[in-house]
Parts: sequence; C-alpha cells; structure tokens
Amino acid sequence: MQHEFGVKINNWPLVDMILHSLRFAQPSIGLKKEVHGFLIGRNIEKGIVVEEAVPMRHGTETSVQFTDEDYVSAAEIGESAARKGQYIVGWYHSHPGLSVFMSSMDVETHLGYQGPNPKCIAIVIDPLKISPDIRQWIGFFKLDDPKKGINAKSVDVEVELPAHLTTIAYTLSRISEKYAHGQPLIIEKSEETTYKRHESILHTAGFLQTVKKSIEETFSQVTSKLSLEISESKRASKADSLEIVRQLSAIKSNTQEIAKHLSIIQNTVSRGIEDGNERLMEKILGSEKNINVLMQQNLTMNQLLENINEEVLILLERQEKAPPETKGGNLDERK
Repeated sequence: MQHEFGVKINNWPLVDMILHSLRFAQPSIGLKKEVHGFLIGRNIEKGIVVEEAVPMRHGTETSVQFTDEDYVSAAEIGESAARKGQYIVGWYHSHPGLSVFMSSMDVETHLGYQGPNPKCIAIVIDPLKISPDIRQWIGFFKLDDPKKGINAKSVDVEVELPAHLTTIAYTLSRISEKYAHGQPLIIEKSEETTYKRHESILHTAGFLQTVKKSIEETFSQVTSKLSLEISESKRASKADSLEIVRQLSAIKSNTQEIAKHLSIIQNTVSRGIEDGNERLMEKILGSEKNINVLMQQNLTMNQLLENINEEVLILLERQEKAPPETKGGNLDERK
C-alpha cells in the first residue's frame, strides 16, 4: 500500500522523547507533568526522517506552554540544524495518564509548524500507558487542512518505527523509575534492606501531593462556602448557625488528622536522614521541606477555622439575647 506522506524515526530521538516524558511522569513520588520539545530532521522522498529530539520544558499535569525563551531557543536550534542540512520538522509533548490525542490547544500550536511547512508533524506520548499496543501510548499526527485554522482536524500519520519499540519503552520506564527513587539500575542482595527502607520514605512524596491538594481544597471550601454563610448569618436561624459550627468542627477534626499523619511522616523522614546514605540525602531532605510547608499550611487553616468559629459563636450569642420575633398584630391584640 502506497502512502502520500510518511515519517521515519530513528532510535535516539524516540529514546530521548520517552525518557523526557518519563522523567516527569512518576506518580509514585507525586510527579506527573507534561513536557514538550522540538523534532529535528530532514526531508526524504514523500516525507521526513526525524533524527533528533530536543527536550525543552515541562509544565503542569494538564498543560505545557511555549515561552518567549523557547522561541528564542527555537531560532538558535534552527540555525544549528540548518548547518547540518536539517530543520525543525515538528514537535512532541506528553499527556501523562490522559491518553494520546491532539487537544484544541495542540491543534492551535501545530498550526505554527504545519502552516509554514506542510511536512511538519506532532508526536504525543502517554508514558503511563506503555503497552504492546503502540498506538495506545504514542501517536503521530498532522492536520487535515491548516487553512481551516483552529477548526482543522488532526489525522494519523504513517510512521516507520524501530523494531521492539515497546521493549525499549518498558526498559526506559524501569530505568526512569529507579532514577526517580535514587536507586541503582540493579540492586544486589546485600543492598536490599537499605534500599527498601529508603524507597518507603521516598514513596511519601505521592502521599504529600495528595495531602497538599486536600488542604488547598479545604481552604477553598472554607473561604467560599462558609464565608458566605457567615456574611448572611444575621438572617440565619439558630439551627443554621449550629450547622455551621458542626461543619467547622468536622473540618477542624480532619485537619488535625492530617497534622497527625504529617508528624508521623516527618519523624520517619528524620530517621531516614539520620541513617541515610549520601546518594538519597537530597531527595529525603526535599521531602522534609515539603512536609514543613504542609505543616505550616495546616496551622494557618486551623487559625482560620478558629476565627470563623468565634464569629459564629458570637452570632449565636446575639441570637440568644435577641427578643423573639412577633408574627402579625400588636401586643394588645394578642392578649
């Protein structure tokens, strides 16, 4: 079967793209961020060959954006490639855990590539879904018609890939996880106890990320919902006010539970620092810094809850002292 356009990708750019994606996709230590980079190559008959991948930047869990600095770098990279008879033939980015597709923002970004050069491609990688089915974790795209602008649709591109790509990807995934946990590529029997202990310490980073989100969400709930209820509490009944106090107590109980878990983790990390080896020291110290920040956030939220609780109790006291409401008529009529 003949194709009008095709892409060939050499081994090393694939290795670099996969490694870049995996470096920032390690959920076990609370790390899951998108990355992007440039593809360098040259024209071949009816298509292009990708010969290099240039890792550029990482972003958040759901996006990564080009900066002014990246565009300056792109000019320098383009000049360097031109001296070797190459050019920027496209770009790549990752979707950790989100699957392989071109979002509307990706389409808009790719217009800047394929508009000037119809041969440019986009590669999307999901490093958390590596499997024998290659199309589940890496995709190769072009736009059907760049003239449509943001209404253009992404289409699959025929690609010639190296043999055993999935095996390569699995191997890189394992190596990346070892690196993320500060472990050697292979652990000898005599080292098992040491590295298992430190691995359990480093796994707390994922839990820390969850706790951080929990604290931020609780802050948001307290400052939005409860502050609104407080502002309207003059019209609230005594039962409504008591419900506010109940909610505050529940939230305070949750934050105290979080503080207790953080203290346990901090003690564990401290013991790990005392017994740790130099190769893991930097990562463990980083975990302790994260815990200290979370502890401070927890203290701040507890103070906020105390302040709101005091306001509600004052309002309750006022309601107790306020004269009962009259329901129609005057005093003489009710006698």
